[in-house]
Amino acid sequence: CLILHMRALGEAVFSLPVLQALRQDDPPWRTVSVASPEIADLLEASGLADVVIRRGTGWAADFGVLRAVRRQHPGASLGLTMSGPNSILALLSGARRRIGYQGANWAWPLQKVPSEISGVRHYLNLLEPLGVPAPSASYVGLLRVPEAAQEHADALIRTCGLPAGEPFVALSPISTGKLGVKAYPLEHWQQICWSLSALGYNLAL
Repeated sequence: CLILHMRALGEAVFSLPVLQALRQDDPPWRTVSVASPEIADLLEASGLADVVIRRGTGWAADFGVLRAVRRQHPGASLGLTMSGPNSILALLSGARRRIGYQGANWAWPLQKVPSEISGVRHYLNLLEPLGVPAPSASYVGLLRVPEAAQEHADALIRTCGLPAGEPFVALSPISTGKLGVKAYPLEHWQQICWSLSALGYNLAL
């Protein structure tokens, strides 16, 4: 089964229950993930993707990805994105079952399922047309951080002066404004910081 991933790290984590469900199906699916370099290491470290194909930039890289995908002979594809180029990649992959979201760009080659805003359940909806039972909508225990990334994170924690071995909350107070999602006012972020501090959490912005 071909899995077409989004670029964002958080979305890659949300996709792990989908990979787990495909692997636990009877018979299990062989999964081929197409992902950007930013998340490819995470998918490989999870052990849930049988093959990870890394995206590049430019037409030559796109054709290279297409050739690599077609060599895998996927029987189905799941488009985790709304991207038009991913819809075309699903079509050209040779997969007979091409599943994506209502509202996706260039979605005419896809069997469409309802689209929610985001999150694990949003991705698990794609499994229904394949008859794959959806697991719990949780990625707890599925994330395996690559060793180099863990070492880098440990160094950042030390640099920030956070207490070693103690839990902390990382916040990224930005607003994309995309479709109104994450367009949070500054005072709301301030309230979150105050509330977490009052509960005794260490914060990293």
